[in-house]
Amino acid sequence: MKGWGGFLTAAALLAVAAALQGVATRLAVLGASADYPLTVACTLALFGRPAGGAVLGFAAGFLHGCVVGANLGYLAFSRTLAGYASSASRSLEVRLSPLVAALTVAVCTIGAEALELLLPPAKPLLGSLGDTIGTATYNGVLAIPLYALLSRFLRPARP
Repeated sequence: MKGWGGFLTAAALLAVAAALQGVATRLAVLGASADYPLTVACTLALFGRPAGGAVLGFAAGFLHGCVVGANLGYLAFSRTLAGYASSASRSLEVRLSPLVAALTVAVCTIGAEALELLLPPAKPLLGSLGDTIGTATYNGVLAIPLYALLSRFLRPARP
């Protein structure tokens, strides 16, 4: 993902994801709601380098925090690490596919959400773990069609 085309694609997808995040509770499935900006950032990060993944994660956390009125610092920090990890996962030399994208996004979601549990204010552990697993599953499922669509237009950058 290079140049203005990649930047504009990422900006447009993150803007749509942020708008969807505002109504995420209305789009919940079995009580689980998605983290749309994180899903988009981690999926897009699979097509870029780790530094770009970190920037995508930061933007996703910032936008998410702005839309829902949460702590921008925690969200931006955890999403930056998730975007970096998503892009860096390509160094494992696993062939990218929609299933691999789903697993990567789900694992990065669990990591980002777990990091938020460690940061103040303290949240109830058991309830938050259930929410984290639901969100990771939802994000992973959403990553499948998103990756399939993006892979038609974007090519992964060389590590």
